[in-house]
Amino acid sequence: MQNNASNQASKPALLVDQVAFNYSASQAATSHFGSISAQSNDRIVRKEGGREFNTLSEVYPLPADDGDRLDKQHRAFSLSLGGLYPAPEVVRAVLAPQAGVTKRILDIGCGSGIWCTEMAREFPHCQVLGIDLAPVPLDPEDLPPNCSFEMDDVNQGLDHLQGMYDLVHARAFAIGLKDFRTSLQQIVECLKPGGILIWMDGDYDFYSGWPMTYVPYWSSSNPHGSYTQRVLYEFRKSAILSGSDVRTMEKVLQEGFWNNAPMLDPGTCKTAGVYLPIGPWCEQGDPAQQEQLKYVGMLLRHMFFETSKATQPSIIKAGWSKQESDRWAARMREGMRFWLFGLCNRVMNKSGRMSTRYYGFPNAPRMGSSAGRTEFTSTDAPYSSYRR
Repeated sequence: MQNNASNQASKPALLVDQVAFNYSASQAATSHFGSISAQSNDRIVRKEGGREFNTLSEVYPLPADDGDRLDKQHRAFSLSLGGLYPAPEVVRAVLAPQAGVTKRILDIGCGSGIWCTEMAREFPHCQVLGIDLAPVPLDPEDLPPNCSFEMDDVNQGLDHLQGMYDLVHARAFAIGLKDFRTSLQQIVECLKPGGILIWMDGDYDFYSGWPMTYVPYWSSSNPHGSYTQRVLYEFRKSAILSGSDVRTMEKVLQEGFWNNAPMLDPGTCKTAGVYLPIGPWCEQGDPAQQEQLKYVGMLLRHMFFETSKATQPSIIKAGWSKQESDRWAARMREGMRFWLFGLCNRVMNKSGRMSTRYYGFPNAPRMGSSAGRTEFTSTDAPYSSYRR
């Protein structure tokens, strides 16, 4: 691990005592955020409008007391992928036990911690670390012994985690990044040679029809537009006003990692766009697939019910009145409850493996040979569009 001392002068003074919050120390220096007492909970989260928010970053706009919404999102994503991760053959090969080597998994923006704990149980020989801006709402006695959590802000750098992980997982947190390209590079640098990065994030838009087309949002000049789209539009705009680099995230994830993450071997980079139904309306596929898609739709509909409330503080902060925000949120929930046509949200899946040439092995064979490739297929996600 690299010593953090040289970075401390340029970092915020507020740091978190990881052990006091049942988190493990990440090497000698736990993070850029070190040390306050466990009794100072008001320094860990702040209350606003009846919700709790993290105190480490003003950019990430969603509440910290959002575990139920995040768990529903996790279940929907896992069902759409057919498991906890895409490209299962590659992931299992990367994480396979190896004599004398500790395999490590990092989950960035771990939220409720559910992905970490399930990965720790599936790969009991691996050490799993989840990092987030707020404490994970899990009892330490319920955690698998190979699973731990830390508080950290990716915007402050990840030098203390560099070169340590076989798998880095990042999901639905990029709206909290100030400089997406810089953070992407620092996240990639957390990988060991040959390690794999998996990134999943939405594009904050809704679609309908086939081929999928953008659903216009409600406005006074478009009274038949979608309130659901309007709420997400205003939420995204408010995040940008607060410093989010979400526009770059959407551009990079749309393009894939080939030209945007030079430390990843381009022969291993994959991309897929997964359109997930909002509500139990889907009638495509065989009966078993229909039931799965309807369940995914129900999970996401409930998740977006909660999202309509979670986004309100940001929308109000951006200048809209609480009365107007309440009206939009209520109409959003009403629309998702009664609309029967095919409303979808797109989730972008990207992956790639760290090239060995960045670790002093310029003559090492490339990892992109046909024998080593695994594509995302329709069996991984039942309602998707793909390209390579």
